[in-house]
Amino acid sequence: MKSILIIIFLAVGQVSFANSIDSIRSDRDVLTFLNQIGNRQYFKNQEPIRILSTDTLKLKMGCDSLFEKLQIRNWEKVDFNNDKRTDLIVTLWWYNFDIFIAIDKGNNTFQLIRLSRSGSEYCLLAKPVIQNNKQLLVFYRIDNVYNQPIKNVFDFKMSLKIDTLIYKFGSFVEYQKSSSQYDITEIQFHTSSGWSGISPVYKLTQLNSKEWDLKANSTPKLISSQSMLALISLIDYMNVKTLFNRYMVAHTDAATMYMKIYFKDGTVKEIEDYGMEGTFSLRLLYELFSKL
Repeated sequence: MKSILIIIFLAVGQVSFANSIDSIRSDRDVLTFLNQIGNRQYFKNQEPIRILSTDTLKLKMGCDSLFEKLQIRNWEKVDFNNDKRTDLIVTLWWYNFDIFIAIDKGNNTFQLIRLSRSGSEYCLLAKPVIQNNKQLLVFYRIDNVYNQPIKNVFDFKMSLKIDTLIYKFGSFVEYQKSSSQYDITEIQFHTSSGWSGISPVYKLTQLNSKEWDLKANSTPKLISSQSMLALISLIDYMNVKTLFNRYMVAHTDAATMYMKIYFKDGTVKEIEDYGMEGTFSLRLLYELFSKL
């Protein structure tokens, strides 16, 4: 009787630490899981998603040599944020090839992240790798790449883009071996679009070690330094001064983000980002702006 109770206890214990991803065994399981967690955010009332076999992916993508070299699979289980819970990366068909990652947030809740953004991307391949004892993700795709510095809207070519990403600040950003420690005094940003016109100019000014002042045109709002922590930490981590001053997507009717960051040493970093897809880190920074 005692041994039976021990077995039951161990079984319950295993279930309590498992998640829906742990129980995935087949392509059908992956499809069911993604439809369950993704319907609210992405797939509801839209084109149904399809999970293709690894062999079918290789055949349809036409990226044979790279596909073979990287030993790509249609889905893999990985712990991206090193929290001892199982995450999932999937290459699926949804209007086109797409790469999604489900991060286990605990209590059977999941964060679904779409890596692919541009409709012009193809040969999308993502490979989880370990470097310097860190779980990283190398993201490959062929897309329109602008020459830098950008001189005109036609100054691009189709080329292979490779980013090494890490799950940090609640999303995937470019992995940095070292980060800066900037002394930022002010941040200004606004967006403009051919459809929606120009948004107010937002100005974040540091008042002291505990507070920042946020103004949208002339309306003030106090924000705690704690609330600014992720935003400032991301700017430091991305080494923002090393980024290009201008980014651009090769399609029309996109919004533009204009950003200026003022530093205590008197320097200013300006970034103009037509399409708001300049880098993974910049995309996340814009999301953090919107949350303020």
